[in-house]
Amino acid sequence: MSSESQPHIQGELGTQVDETGILLSQDGTWQWDGTSWVPRGADAAWLGGFIGFSKKDLDANRAGRLTFHQAAGLWLWAVIWTGLGIMLAGLAVVLTLPESLWFRVFAGPIVFTVAVYFCWRGFAAGMDAISGAVAVTSGTLSKRWESDDEAPWGGAGYYYVGVGGVEKKFFRSAGERVPVGIYCRAYYAYGSKRLLSVEVAPSVDAFAFVPAAKTWARVRWSGIAAIVGVFAVLLGAASVVTGDPTRRIDTSLAGVILLLAGGVLLSASIWRLVAKRRHGSST
Repeated sequence: MSSESQPHIQGELGTQVDETGILLSQDGTWQWDGTSWVPRGADAAWLGGFIGFSKKDLDANRAGRLTFHQAAGLWLWAVIWTGLGIMLAGLAVVLTLPESLWFRVFAGPIVFTVAVYFCWRGFAAGMDAISGAVAVTSGTLSKRWESDDEAPWGGAGYYYVGVGGVEKKFFRSAGERVPVGIYCRAYYAYGSKRLLSVEVAPSVDAFAFVPAAKTWARVRWSGIAAIVGVFAVLLGAASVVTGDPTRRIDTSLAGVILLLAGGVLLSASIWRLVAKRRHGSST
């Protein structure tokens, strides 16, 4: 759909005019309001049927709070992500025990990085549920397809539907039904970026809100790099100190590589933090 001053719909959709002279899309779900295409009779129930929320959810989110089942959903994801992260962290430690360069330098740190990411996502979701705060953004409702190449059958994948960079994952059958192109206001949990509800908004909508107290809980790649850097430095130091003279490549050399990699990650994180603070002070 388009928000240009002249109506435009993809050729395969076509257009029609109803008995009152209003220009509609061929499937009858969109109408031209003079400046943009909008859903015909759009309301909370109309969008909620596609995205998965109720009018009660939308009313609560408009007031800046979560409903009970939204908070419960965040707690559920917090437990799932944190549980996966803890299990992977344990696996990462086990992978670093063998005196093997490949396990200590590659397998262990990679699994540990994923573990930190999962734990942080779980922490962010838990903080969202505790605070109950809601962030707001606006933009065009869009969706993208991501295929699942590991599925045993062809054409498998998921749709990601979102507004302003905040997305929600849908199975193919549900995602195909979601309309796109409409300008919306989206309410979401800031730390975990979980889409909560959506409503139709003016094509020029300056209303946006981010709960200031929640910004620190959001997943930061620089923070993950710093944590993994500390892990690599500690593991590298231990490998060098306890290195086996008969297996220098798998112990001492592996330790030196880990120390260098950890130093790079920590330096990059510090540099990013300093640059961000300088940018903030200059503005």
